[in-house]
Order: sequence, then C-alpha cells, then structure tokens
Amino acid sequence: ATICWMRIIFLLSPIVNYTLALSNIRPKQFFIGNAIGMIPPIALIIFGTVLFQSEFFAGIMAYFFG
Repeated sequence: ATICWMRIIFLLSPIVNYTLALSNIRPKQFFIGNAIGMIPPIALIIFGTVLFQSEFFAGIMAYFFG
C-alpha cells in the first residue's frame, strides 16, 4: 500500500526510485505496487489530455482569450 501511495503522489520521481531500490522490499511487491500505483495518475493524464483537446474546451478558451 505504501508503494502504491508513493507512486500515485510522486509518479516518476527519481528520489522515490532510489529510495525503494535501496530498501529491503521484495521485487514482486515493488512491481505490483508500482503497477497498481501508476494507474490513477496515468488515467488522470489521459483524461486531462482528452479534455484539453475537446471542442468544449476550445470554445471556452476562444470565449475568454478571443
């Protein structure tokens, strides 16, 4: 659970990678925690990209910024 939360908060932080590499976590736990913990941030990035490229957002930007 700790690895999942660290990965959600610090998606690609090298400091987290170094810290986890120097700890005594088993590779299986490390892999599972990273795999589960990367799902929410990546989904948020994809959702934000789709929203940013949508016609709705383009209309809002055109309204406010001309």
